[in-house]
Amino acid sequence: NEMINSVENRPSSHLILKYVKETVRLEFLSAIVIKKALPKLKVIANYKADDQGIPFNTASGGKNNQIGADIDVFEDTIHAIMEPTISKTRSFQVEHELPSIRNHVLTTANKDFKDKNGYNEWFCLFIASNISRDVGDQVALIRQTNNVEIFPWDIVDFVDYSQNVVSIRDYKVIRDYAKPQIMPKYKKHTNRQE
Repeated sequence: NEMINSVENRPSSHLILKYVKETVRLEFLSAIVIKKALPKLKVIANYKADDQGIPFNTASGGKNNQIGADIDVFEDTIHAIMEPTISKTRSFQVEHELPSIRNHVLTTANKDFKDKNGYNEWFCLFIASNISRDVGDQVALIRQTNNVEIFPWDIVDFVDYSQNVVSIRDYKVIRDYAKPQIMPKYKKHTNRQE
């Protein structure tokens, strides 16, 4: 409910969360969902927090020599990132979020490879509301062009699905609402009189 409140720009009634702006609240809650689902994961949320751990600003977005991923998640040889967004608009998700995510995954993989961190699998969980088919199309194109895997998740689906996961790999699924559009297959008709 609090994640949906964030996306809908509704205030929270929670004693602490009501003071956290929506964008930061969604990052904070997404990190909590994944950590609660998979307690053994190492989760590093890159939002800015005060000395009590209360978030007050979103991740830097790649400034000051940082990669800019919202949330880094580590499991064995996997270094996944999570990118939640409160934006529900198709154009923002497709034209702003997905190119940034692609760059975050590529930069993360290249840095891990250069630093010999032992990670050999990288992907992103893109968490949003109102995911359009264009997101699915763009994700497929990015995978084909850059070999970068992005898995879009609707917020409610993400939270529900998180109840039954055993590994971060379980999220590597293209849900029906994010499958790319394809042309229908028609049988060619031949004119028998020819």
